[in-house]
Amino acid sequence: MASFPIKVAPLAGKGLGVVATRAIKPSVVLLQEHPFVRVDKSPGSPEARANPRCVALMKTVTDMAKAGQFNPRSEFSQWPREIVECFECILEEKGNMAYAKLDEEKRKKWMALSDVHAESEEKKTPGGILRTNGIDDDENHANLYEQLSRMNHSCSPNALRVSTVGQGGVAVVANKDISEGEEVLINYMDGADDGLPVEERRKHLMLQYHFHCTCDLCMEQERTS
Repeated sequence: MASFPIKVAPLAGKGLGVVATRAIKPSVVLLQEHPFVRVDKSPGSPEARANPRCVALMKTVTDMAKAGQFNPRSEFSQWPREIVECFECILEEKGNMAYAKLDEEKRKKWMALSDVHAESEEKKTPGGILRTNGIDDDENHANLYEQLSRMNHSCSPNALRVSTVGQGGVAVVANKDISEGEEVLINYMDGADDGLPVEERRKHLMLQYHFHCTCDLCMEQERTS
């Protein structure tokens, strides 16, 4: 990975992950990266309005809101599962449309990433990969990163993911001592989970990322709760 002190490596029970190639102190920059693709998430974009499935999904959202079954101003964790799935499926459709416009090199990068929504490697889809790995920015785009996407989650991470304002990308910075060979872990919720009990964190991660968190913090709090 260029001059950064990390590398992608196979990890027991996790597939691929990122590990340190040397001992690292807090505040060291582990990675700086720009997305290789950005996808507009807006359900009101011209592409979405021209897509019959996106139109049908947004009708479900608006109908549920009008019926009082969904408050768009409520916290994400309070959204009904059906609403979350509607927006995720819209993102999936937009991902499939964006993928179709790319050159072969970017398509290969895209399809090399994981898809937690697919039953097998052979059944991965561009939209499912975007749902799994897309990182939101302040302009309502989902971004795909070739290297950042390999980093796994912890509710008590040893590195922080930060936006590089004005540079259009992200940086990952160590926030703890990291030993050579130790896995580099980030928090997929970027601190929005601070102070939440383990059950709430796990619910959020399952809802958005489809996995049951077994990080050290979750396991410790599970034992003591």
